[in-house]
Amino acid sequence: ALIDVEREELAAEARASADLIEVLGHELLNGLAPIVSLAESAEAAAAQQPVDTALLAEILGPLARRAEGLQRFATDYRMLARLPEPILAPVALDQFAHDLARLFAQRWPDAALTLDVRAGGAWAMDGDQMHQAVWALLNNAAEAALDAEAPQVGLSLTRDANRLTIAVTDNGAGVPPESAPLIFRPFHTTKTDGSGIGLSLARQIVRGHGGSLDLSGANPTAFRISLPANAG
Repeated sequence: ALIDVEREELAAEARASADLIEVLGHELLNGLAPIVSLAESAEAAAAQQPVDTALLAEILGPLARRAEGLQRFATDYRMLARLPEPILAPVALDQFAHDLARLFAQRWPDAALTLDVRAGGAWAMDGDQMHQAVWALLNNAAEAALDAEAPQVGLSLTRDANRLTIAVTDNGAGVPPESAPLIFRPFHTTKTDGSGIGLSLARQIVRGHGGSLDLSGANPTAFRISLPANAG
């Protein structure tokens, strides 16, 4: 069977662009609609005589917060769009894992982290970027695990000659089947205060290293990073 690879690639690129435009449009409209409504209310309140300063302050507070939220969205989008190329250097894997474990213990004292490091030596990667990617997975795992009676998060590193695997697990409620296809979509989140870029940025970082980040288990939740030895 013959496949027009170039046409398939262009079609995939067009679909990705359409998805991104849809997400951006949705988020911008969601952010702008309350700002416009609150601004109109503030304008009406300011036109009243005498001016009800208490009412005006009550309107301007949420208006400022919604504007800040839209600004954060724009900042997060720029972070996704401007992720620099990874700078590869040998990173001691044992130190890498234990640094994350120490940070986790400080950030999430109510969740127990099980560390399983079967990967010794060093691995060529951008240590700062990969730290950010794994940290995003750990934060997601901790937030999910806190709903369990005894919150448990796991971090494991294994390697062979050609591949490094980093896995993050938790004993939370798992990923609903309807959410699984969307979890890596930029700005998709089920959290009231979430930005929706953590998993998307983590996957972009891993792909920049020539690797993959996948949801390898939905209940219990498990994410797996796979990095080739010739990363990047």
